Amino acid sequence: MEGNQGVFVHLITEQMYSGLKGDGTYITPSYDDDPFFEEPGMWFHGSERYKAWKGEITPPVSSTLLGLPPRPYDVPNLFINGKFYSEIYSVSGDKQIEIRVMESGDGPSILGKYGDELFDICGTAVEYFNEKYLLPHLQEFFDECGL
Repeated sequence: MEGNQGVFVHLITEQMYSGLKGDGTYITPSYDDDPFFEEPGMWFHGSERYKAWKGEITPPVSSTLLGLPPRPYDVPNLFINGKFYSEIYSVSGDKQIEIRVMESGDGPSILGKYGDELFDICGTAVEYFNEKYLLPHLQEFFDECGL
C-alpha cells in the first residue's frame, strides 16, 4: 500500500468531486442549506446563482476511475480553483495510510465545516484499489511462492 499511497489521494479527490464523503453520503450542507448564503455579502440569498456558477466551472460529471454518478447541482464538490485539492497529501503510518491537508492553506477550515469524513475512502474506492492494486500484488506474491 505504501508504494501506492498517492492513489488514495486521487481516489478521495475523485469521490469529493462527485460530491461524496467517505461514508458514501453527499457532502453537506448542500448549497440550498448552507448558512453561508444567509450571511451579508456578495452571495447573500444567492445559492441559485452560486449553483449556476459552479455548474459552469465544475459541471457535474461521472467520475473517471470509480464510475461514480455526477453529483446533484446542489451538492458541493469543494473544487473552485483546485487549491484545496492540491493541498491534500498522504502519509504512511505504521499500519495505515493517512490522508492530510496542508495546515497553511484552506484545508483546515474546509475540514472544519464539512468534516474529517471527507478523507475517508468510500466502498467503491476500496473495491477499485483492491481490484487494481492489492489483488495483483497478492497474485504476484503467490506466484513467486509457487502457490
